[in-house]
Amino acid sequence: MISDLQPDFYKDVYEFEQLAKVEDKSFNDFDNYLSRQLINLFVSKTDADGISTLESQYGIPIDSSKSLDDRRYQVLIRLLPPQPITFKYFKKLLTTMNLEVDSSVDAINSIYKAVVESDKVTISDINRLNDVLNRYVPSHLLKIIYRYQNAQSQFNNYLGVANNTELIAHSDYVEGRENE
Repeated sequence: MISDLQPDFYKDVYEFEQLAKVEDKSFNDFDNYLSRQLINLFVSKTDADGISTLESQYGIPIDSSKSLDDRRYQVLIRLLPPQPITFKYFKKLLTTMNLEVDSSVDAINSIYKAVVESDKVTISDINRLNDVLNRYVPSHLLKIIYRYQNAQSQFNNYLGVANNTELIAHSDYVEGRENE
């Protein structure tokens, strides 16, 4: 309020108090507008109007059906400065985005594996993780997301699975002898 900002020598001056009373509504509206504009400068604090402005500035398709957090993360990903994508940096990036992911890379088989617990992540988190993987993980790596759910059973049964595979090398192959 403008009356809160008056100097001491204007205290109990009738004209100033009346002017302050009249100007308070305009001053409060302007103060709220200015505060909103300042808050919209920070992606993590912005509202829907600020996100729409940032999306249009950076050429991100505006999808108002997505949650505000998902839209914020899309803008943040676009604004991140270019850095070498190391495994350590990528894990830190996922932690910054509040995605609890256990990740590993199998360089021999070219597989990036992300393991999440279904109790800790939502479908929108999975979609966000998938978007980050598509953007930052090299294209030659196969991207796999495992979503586990912890369950307990009161049954005293055990399930065992065994596979038996016979491989015939090319040099040992003789037609008609496959079943020997």
